[in-house]
Amino acid sequence: MGKHRGGGKKKGKSLIARAKQLRTNSQKKAVRNAHERKKQLAKQKKRNLENRKKAKIPYTPDESILLVGEGDFSFTVSLQSYCNKVMETLRNTVSSNDSKSAPKRKHKGFILATCLDSKEELKKKYPTALPNIEKLKQLGAYVVDKVDCTDLKSNIVLGDKIILAKAKALDQSEGFDRIIFNFPHTGCGIKDTHKNNALHQELLRKFLKSAVKLMKNPSGEIHVTLKKGEPYESWNFPACVREHGALRLKNSTDFYTDLYEGYRHRRTLGAQSIEENDGGPAANADVKSSGARTYIAVLKETEVDAVTSSSSR
Repeated sequence: MGKHRGGGKKKGKSLIARAKQLRTNSQKKAVRNAHERKKQLAKQKKRNLENRKKAKIPYTPDESILLVGEGDFSFTVSLQSYCNKVMETLRNTVSSNDSKSAPKRKHKGFILATCLDSKEELKKKYPTALPNIEKLKQLGAYVVDKVDCTDLKSNIVLGDKIILAKAKALDQSEGFDRIIFNFPHTGCGIKDTHKNNALHQELLRKFLKSAVKLMKNPSGEIHVTLKKGEPYESWNFPACVREHGALRLKNSTDFYTDLYEGYRHRRTLGAQSIEENDGGPAANADVKSSGARTYIAVLKETEVDAVTSSSSR
């Protein structure tokens, strides 16, 4: 009996020792993993900084650009101001050289910005919207309110404005070089995650179906910018592009708000009540915190070939 008890004690110590060893190993592994995550985050931060230094505004003054779903139009003001500065620099460069040797431009680009809200709604939601619209008129951009991005082609006012803008730009081509939708959101406030995701996927699919009709063939691009993380990744924009049939995802690139001087990201429901100067959050803090990515959709080569073939007959 004594021998049996002694054997029991030895077995008990072995179990305790093994448990301690497992706990020690687990703690060491957790420390290694934490250290590895820290290294990876540092590398990622370094890559992000390097990418930001290389980043440039991906639009030019020669492009016809349609913006949909604008909020307070600060993005459009920034982009039009940038294009105007580029053109001014180009004119100064040409004037300092032999103007006869300068390349002749067949047409110039233009920006046409739209929003879903009426001007009365804009005034209530975004205090800076109407002043920004006045700035855009002075800068040479076009603005149309009450435009549903899921039904662009049937908007008569928008259609008339497109004709006017293309005529002034001497642009005889069909469609736009770039169609931009920054941070699409319904503002519906649905709490159910699955219903919310489904609703926004429907918005994106309908927008693509509408926008493709106004793309320049074959070189037009649709740019959609979304925040990183959830729920936006669950909207699965690349899948929406694939489902369209005539489109493919060309690539995607990080979106940096500070590339666009004066730009302020605005929520669909309206601007924050307290601005940064009055103690509110820093401009674009939410986008900078999560990060954002611009997805670029283009026509499939088969679709381009089919359209080109039919037009040459």
